[in-house]
Amino acid sequence: MKRTFPLTTSLITLALATSSVLQLGLAQAPPFTGTWKGHLQINASRQFNIALEALANTSTFTGFFHSIDQQSYNYAIRKWGQTADTVWLRISKLGATINLRFAGDSAQGYWRQGKAQFPVSLARFQGDLNKPLRPQEPSYPLPYESKDVEVQATNGITLAGTITWPRTGTRFPAVLLVPGSGPSDRDQSIFGHKHFLVLADMLTRSGFAVLRMDDRGAGESSGNFASARIRDLADDAASALQFLQRQPMVDSQQVGMIGHSLGAEIAGLTASEQGWLKWLVLLAGTAEPLWQNILAQTERIYAERGASQEAIDANSTVLKTVFDAARHYDNDSATYARLELALQSHNSRLQQIPAAALEKVELQPPLHAKDFASMLGTAMRYDLFYDPLPALKKLHMPLLVLNAKEDAQVLAYNGQLFGEALAEQVAQGRASVQMLSPANHLFQRCQRCTLDEYASIPVTIDPEYLATMVSWIENQMKR
Repeated sequence: MKRTFPLTTSLITLALATSSVLQLGLAQAPPFTGTWKGHLQINASRQFNIALEALANTSTFTGFFHSIDQQSYNYAIRKWGQTADTVWLRISKLGATINLRFAGDSAQGYWRQGKAQFPVSLARFQGDLNKPLRPQEPSYPLPYESKDVEVQATNGITLAGTITWPRTGTRFPAVLLVPGSGPSDRDQSIFGHKHFLVLADMLTRSGFAVLRMDDRGAGESSGNFASARIRDLADDAASALQFLQRQPMVDSQQVGMIGHSLGAEIAGLTASEQGWLKWLVLLAGTAEPLWQNILAQTERIYAERGASQEAIDANSTVLKTVFDAARHYDNDSATYARLELALQSHNSRLQQIPAAALEKVELQPPLHAKDFASMLGTAMRYDLFYDPLPALKKLHMPLLVLNAKEDAQVLAYNGQLFGEALAEQVAQGRASVQMLSPANHLFQRCQRCTLDEYASIPVTIDPEYLATMVSWIENQMKR
C-alpha cells in the first residue's frame, strides 16, 4: 500500500474523485452568464452533481466550477475559449477541461481529464447551491483592481498569479504571499477555505498591493512541482518579488513577504538572499527540519484520532527508519535497498499489534520501501533535512513570527524554538515572536483545534489575528 501522511502544512491537493477544484478569472465575458447546474456521468450508475457560475466583475467575468457532491465550491476558471459553437473551460488544478454546447437554457458536452472523458449535462439554475458559509471570501464585483499576471522564473518556468491593488491612490506598499506545501494554487485552497484569496482580499482592502502565485506545476504555472526543493521554490519566490517590485502601482521601497506553513521556510530562505526587502512575516512556520515536524505532527494527530500509544510509537519508529535511509543514501536505488532491508525487522513487531490499531496510524504490514515513495524522492530528501533557522539568523530586515498555540500541524513548542534562536534580533527590536490563542494552523479561532474542524469553521482567518499582523507591518513602514 502507498503510505500517506497527515503531513506537513498546506494539506491536500485532490482530484475530482476526492475533492478539489480551482479558481479562475476570465479576461472577457464568456457566452453564458448566471448559474448552470447538472451532472457529470461517470458510468450508468454513478454521477457527480456539478455547477458552473459566471459572475460579473466590472469589465471582466469570473467563472467558478463547483463539485456539489464533494462539497467543493468556488474554484474559479482562469482559461476559456470558443470554437464554432463549442465553449471550453479549463480547470487547471484538476487537469480537466469542460467542453459545452449551449442551446437556450441547457448545455451538453463532456468532461476530459487525462485520457478519461465523461458526458456533462447542465441546465440554467435559479436556486440555492447550498455552499458552505464563507463570509470572508470576496463577492463580485470587487472594490479594487485585480489582474492576472505571468512571471518568468528560472529554468524557463512561467509562474501564473494574480495581483490586486486599491482602486484609488498610487504607489502602494506591496506583499508577496508564499504558500505552504503543495502543489498549491494561488488561493492556497485548504479544506474548503481559500486562505490566500481571503488574506489577499483583506490586505488589499487595507491598502496593499498583493501578489499571489500558483506554485510551479500547479494551476496555470508551468514546471514540475514534484522535483522542486525548498531551494527551487525560494528562487521562484525571488523572481516573483522582483516582478512585484517593478510594477507601476508598487512603492518599490515598501515591499515585504508573508510565508505560511512550509512557505515560511521558503520565504525565510528567499529573504536571506533579498536584503532589499522591507519586512518579513512568517505564519505557522517550523523552527526545525521537516522530518522532526512530521514526527511531532503525526504523533499529535494520531493521538487525536484515538490511536493507541503502542501504535503511535511503532509508527514513529518506522518513520525514523525511513528518515535514516533518506539521510544517509544520496541516490534512489541505494535508499530503497537500504530501507527495504531495514523494514524487514519492523514487520514482525508490527504483526504483534492489532490490525485495527495499526489502521489508525496508516500502517499495514508487511511494509515495503515503495510504500514510502513520497518521502524518498530527491527533492523530498533535501526538504526533510533543511534547517530554516540559519537563514533567519542572517536577516537584517524586521521579522514577525506568528505561531498558533493550538496548531496540530506545527506544534506550539516551535514558538519557543524561534524565540531562542532569534533572541539577539528580538533584543535589538528587529524581530518579534508571538503566540496566538486560541488558533489553529490557518489562524482560525478554533474550539477543538483538530484538522477536521477547519472546514466547519466559517471564518477563514480570524480578523483579530490579521489585525495583529497588519498593525506590525504598518509600524515597520513608518521606520
